[in-house]
Amino acid sequence: MAHEQKQYEPAAATTMPVPVSEKNFDRETSDSSGEENVEAIHQTSIVQTQPEEPARTLRGIKWMICVLSIFSSVFLYALDNTIVATIQPAIINDLGHLEKLPWVSVAFQVSSVALDLTWGKLYGKFDGKILFLLSVFIFEVGSALCGAAPTIDAEIVGRAICGAGGIGIYMGALNLLAVTTTNKERPVYISLMGICWGAGTVLGPVVGGAFADSSATWRWSFYINLVIGAVAAPAYFLLLPHTNTHLHGKKLLSRVRAVDWVGTILISGAIVSGIMGVNFGGVLFAWDNGEIIGPLVCSGVLWILFGLQQSYSVFTTPEDRIFPCDIVRNWEANILFAQTACGMGASLVFIYFIPLYFQFVQSDKALDAGIRLLPSIFLMIFGSIVTGTMLGKGFWFLPFVLCGSVLVIVGGSLMYTNVEVHTSAAPIYGYSVLMAFGVGLFTQGPISVVQSLFPADRVADATAFIGFGQVVGIAIMLAVANAIFLNKATIGIQHLLPDTPLAEVQAAIQGVGSELFRNLNSVLREAVLQAVVDSMNTAYILVIVAGAVSLVLCPFFKRQK
Repeated sequence: MAHEQKQYEPAAATTMPVPVSEKNFDRETSDSSGEENVEAIHQTSIVQTQPEEPARTLRGIKWMICVLSIFSSVFLYALDNTIVATIQPAIINDLGHLEKLPWVSVAFQVSSVALDLTWGKLYGKFDGKILFLLSVFIFEVGSALCGAAPTIDAEIVGRAICGAGGIGIYMGALNLLAVTTTNKERPVYISLMGICWGAGTVLGPVVGGAFADSSATWRWSFYINLVIGAVAAPAYFLLLPHTNTHLHGKKLLSRVRAVDWVGTILISGAIVSGIMGVNFGGVLFAWDNGEIIGPLVCSGVLWILFGLQQSYSVFTTPEDRIFPCDIVRNWEANILFAQTACGMGASLVFIYFIPLYFQFVQSDKALDAGIRLLPSIFLMIFGSIVTGTMLGKGFWFLPFVLCGSVLVIVGGSLMYTNVEVHTSAAPIYGYSVLMAFGVGLFTQGPISVVQSLFPADRVADATAFIGFGQVVGIAIMLAVANAIFLNKATIGIQHLLPDTPLAEVQAAIQGVGSELFRNLNSVLREAVLQAVVDSMNTAYILVIVAGAVSLVLCPFFKRQK
C-alpha cells in the first residue's frame, strides 16, 4: 500500500533531470503501467535529488505584479471566449450577413483548438517569455481588427486571430507558472489562474452586454483588450522570466525545423472542417447536403492521416511530433483529459444558454441577461479556490471530482426537467450555482495533477495535453449544443408558424428578429417561447452526460494525493 501514500510532486521542483527521449519513454511505458511508468522515468531521469527550493528569483511586489500581468491576459482570453454571447445581434445589425453569424463565435474556438498542441510544443523548445509576448501581440492585433471591422468577414478573421493568440497566452501562463513556482505553491497559483479564467468566462456576456447597450457600442467589447494590454505591457517586458535557457546553445533554425508543421496542418484542417460541419448542419444547410457531408468526410480523412502521421512519425521524429503519444499511454493522464474536457464544456453550455433564456423569456437587455450569471461566478471561483488550496495541502484530488461531477449532474438535470416559460429566476439561479460550483471543483485541478505525473522535460507537453482537453471540450460541446438548440427550435417554431419564412424564424432564434415574437397573439407567443425554451433545455443533456462521464471515470483513478 506504499504507493497509495505517494504525493503528486512535479519532478521539476525536486530533481535535476537529464533529457529523456520520447522514444525511450515509449519503450519503458509499453512494458509497464500506472505508477510503474512514472517510477521508471524517474529512475532514468534523476541525476541527483536536492531539497526543494523556490524556482524563481522575483520576490515581493515584483512577483505579485508579474503574476497579475499573466492573470490579466488569461482573463482577457477567457472574456473573449464568451463576450459575443450577448453582442451578436448588435454585430449583425451593423455588419449584416446573418448567415455568417455562427462564424463569429466558431472562428475563435476553432483556431484555439487547432493551435493548442502547437503552442504547447513551442513552449517546450523556445523562450517562454518571447512566445508569451508574441501571443499577446497576436491577440491584440485580432482585438483591434474585431473592433474596427468594416465587414462581417473582417470580424470573423479578427476572431480567428484572437483565438490563435489567446490559446498561446493560456498555454504560456500554464508553462510560466510551472517553472516559477514550487510544489506547494503550484496548485494555488493554478487555482488562482482558474479563477481568472472562470471570472472572464462568466463576465464575458456581462461586459459585452454593457458595451452593446451603451453609447460606446459593441466595438469596445474588443477595444478594451488593447487598453488592458497596454497597462500590463511594462510588466510583460520587465518582469516575465526567461525559460529554456539551456537550449540557447542550439541553433534557432534547427529548433524551428524540429517543429511538427505537418502535424499542425493536419490537425488544424481536421478540427476546422469537423466543427464547420457540426455547426452548420441543419442551420445553414440540410444534413444530407454536400456542403455538410464534404467537411465531415474531410475531417474524418484528415484525422486518420494525422493519426498515421503521428504514429509513424512521418516528417517528424518521436521526440518532436505534435501529439504527446507517450502521455496518452498514461491512463491517469487520459482520465484527467476527459474530466477537464467535460468540466470546461459543461460550464460553457450553461454560461451561453442561461443569458439566452432570460433574453427570450423575460426580454432582458444584453447587460441584464449577463448579470444573471453573477451568482454562478462566485460559486465557480469558490470551488476553484477550495480545490487549489486543498491540493496544495496534499489532499486527494479524487473527492473533488466525485463531488463536482454529482453537482453537475444534479444541476443539469434540474435545468433539463424543471425550466419552463413561467419559471422564476430564483430556481434557475439555484440550478446554475450547483453546476458552477461543481465544475469549479474539478476543472482546473487536472493541470496541477498531470504536471506531477511526468519528469521535467515532459511537463510542457503534459500541460498542453490537458489544455487541449479543455479547449476541445469547449469547442465540441458548444458546437453540438448550438446545433441542437437551433435545429430543434427551428422545427418547433415552423410547426407552430408554418407560413413564416425559414430565414425569419432563424433570425428570431439567433436574437436578431425579436419582432416576430412581439407581433404574435399572447397564446401563440407563449407556445413559440415554450418551443424555444424546450430546445434550450435539450442542450443540458450534454451537461448531464459530461458530469456522468466524469463520475464514471473516478473509480479508475488511483487513490493518490
